[in-house]
Amino acid sequence: MNSSQRARLAVARGLVYAGLLLQVAIIVKSMSPNELSPELSQRFLGFWMGVMVAYFGNSIPKERPSVECRNAAAGQGLRRFGAWSLTIGGLGFAVLSAFAPYETSTPLAVSFLGACTMLVVFRLVSAARGPGNPRPSGSPPGERS
Repeated sequence: MNSSQRARLAVARGLVYAGLLLQVAIIVKSMSPNELSPELSQRFLGFWMGVMVAYFGNSIPKERPSVECRNAAAGQGLRRFGAWSLTIGGLGFAVLSAFAPYETSTPLAVSFLGACTMLVVFRLVSAARGPGNPRPSGSPPGERS
């Protein structure tokens, strides 16, 4: 499978998941209060969004590394860390949305997922600035060989 077919497949898969998420949201929002209370619909949507974040977080390390990645082992480590963080963040978002007290469920879920996302951001920034970052093998500018 060449890269354009792989890209088309990824876009098609993303569109299917986006359509599924929208369909669930439309169904839940269209139910009357007799069928589904506003609290339960909010909890269900939060749970569903958390599951989707966990699913996509789990798929991160399975993607092929980019061409720009100079150090494949470091790139794989960053992808795995991001995947674990987003998977745990999504599962935490789902659980907190479903089972935390209603008044505090949304702020708790959002702050938990936000903290997991910030861990990924800090890890990426530290990897870009850290001492383990590979240096170009050429001589420094202004120096003659």
